[in-house]
Amino acid sequence: MTRPSTREWPLNRLDAVLVAQTAEQRPMTTHYTLEIDRAIPAEGWARALTQLVETYPELGSRISAGARARRLVSAPDRVALSRRLVDDSDGSQAAIERWLGESIELERGLPLRVRIAPGQVAAQSVTLSIHHSVTDGVGALALFDRLTATAAGVPLPARSSTPLAKYEQAPRPELRRLVERFAELRQPAARMVDVVDAGLRGQRLVLREIGPRVWAGLGQLARAAGVSRTTVLWHAVATIAAAARLDDPSLPVRILAGVDLRSYQGVPADALGNWLGTVEHDSSAVFGYSDLHGALMRARRPERALLTPELLSAMVRPLPRALGHALFRQLDADGWPNPFTLTFAHIRPPARRCWPARLRPRRLWCTNTVPRKPGVGLTFTTLGDRVTVAATCQASVLRRSTVEGLLDAVLSRLHAQVAGTDEQPRERESASGS
Repeated sequence: MTRPSTREWPLNRLDAVLVAQTAEQRPMTTHYTLEIDRAIPAEGWARALTQLVETYPELGSRISAGARARRLVSAPDRVALSRRLVDDSDGSQAAIERWLGESIELERGLPLRVRIAPGQVAAQSVTLSIHHSVTDGVGALALFDRLTATAAGVPLPARSSTPLAKYEQAPRPELRRLVERFAELRQPAARMVDVVDAGLRGQRLVLREIGPRVWAGLGQLARAAGVSRTTVLWHAVATIAAAARLDDPSLPVRILAGVDLRSYQGVPADALGNWLGTVEHDSSAVFGYSDLHGALMRARRPERALLTPELLSAMVRPLPRALGHALFRQLDADGWPNPFTLTFAHIRPPARRCWPARLRPRRLWCTNTVPRKPGVGLTFTTLGDRVTVAATCQASVLRRSTVEGLLDAVLSRLHAQVAGTDEQPRERESASGS
């Protein structure tokens, strides 16, 4: 029986899918790191973390150990909360990668961790890591915003969402559409291939920056073409991925991205939970900017963007947890076709978020621990006019040099486009999207 001090917070459809996907080598976590020149003592971050959990009591949740996934919430004790803050004296790249590769045990409660350490480009870095089943990247950004602002002593408006609320979800798509999406995902996509030493574990992280001049030039390029800067980035990523070492040149490069559907589903901007749809686009040929932009905008429509999350939910929700885990292990197996080549995210926080000026911020980057399929995740994160690109993958999938080469090739193409030395893509009459 649930204790009076414990409340249940229902998992929405996508929350349940992410719980089922969590397994060894699948941390399923999302991470936000801010590097600052005005370091805050560990005690200050501890107070900020305590206030964060008081504002968002959902962070005191745990997944019950029963056959069916249930999420229970209770106030954490002081000792449990203090263990979620790690003061790490090691600011090396290896230490960051170890952190990314560590799982969060959902059954133990407090599905988040905070790490403070010496920064790579600033005096201190602070990282908020949270399990993806608790919230998507939009909710995680709201949490990180409040954590950093509280530590800096910057007042924020009251939370707009209701704690532990159960919001109405969008109607399920027609069964016919779900069957069609299942058939589409059975069609394999190209994947990165590499020769990796057996037994390697953990995560790889590669960070690069796009300077203000190039970023401004990409904005001018996008405006001249009548598209978004995201479309220009997507085009470069797809073009480089197609030219990289792929298992079968005839297979399309299929990129997966998330779409925030909070407004469509009537969910406040700072609500936790997963309210995302997905964009999946095949770049089997080099499309022009306007063709690609039109295809991506069509794919963002809720009736299309909800198909893959709803399909996975329909497959997992009726199953006991053990069978749900087994299902995703099967989808990871080599006998199941590779559905995606890589993931793509362009994170553009509102100007007031995640960089209190009094902390003297230098760099913001974000990433998540992607599953084996797809093997590579690319995230572009904006801090003012400074953009950091993070590439992540499992060490068992690609060598570091391969990830670095892929990311450097993308940035070289973007530089060439701004400089006018790269041939601009020609428009085609139409573009296809899955």
